[in-house]
Amino acid sequence: MHAAEKFDRDVERAIADERWPRDQADDVRQEVFLRLHRRGEELRHIEDDALLGFLRKVARDIRIDLLRKQKRSRIAESLAMRRESTSDVDGEVQVEWQDFMDSQPARDQRLVVGQINGQSHEELADREFCSSRTVYRVFRELKLEFLQ
Repeated sequence: MHAAEKFDRDVERAIADERWPRDQADDVRQEVFLRLHRRGEELRHIEDDALLGFLRKVARDIRIDLLRKQKRSRIAESLAMRRESTSDVDGEVQVEWQDFMDSQPARDQRLVVGQINGQSHEELADREFCSSRTVYRVFRELKLEFLQ
């Protein structure tokens, strides 16, 4: 069997092991190949037996990423629905929240908007040139300050 065919078969097995829905399998396959392409030099030295384990890990990581994005998307949709159905109390809270946010540094405001739009802490950290730990700390401090 040609090496490329074996590699394709191993990718298919790794994806099948994760039991992907059929409509997502092609996207996952493409993402696996993109990630592998980015790490091409590192992979040249991996033995065949270790490669399948590595492919399974990549497929599992992609699945976790997808599940996290879906969760963030559901949260963003829920927030959008809440915004549409505001009562007087919600209006008061929104005014209080807006006043609170206006008093925060611009970076913290951008982090909150990014989070509402479904970006992960890692994505926000990359965009703001800081660590994900810093993003986590900012959100923790904002939460504590707002709830006082």
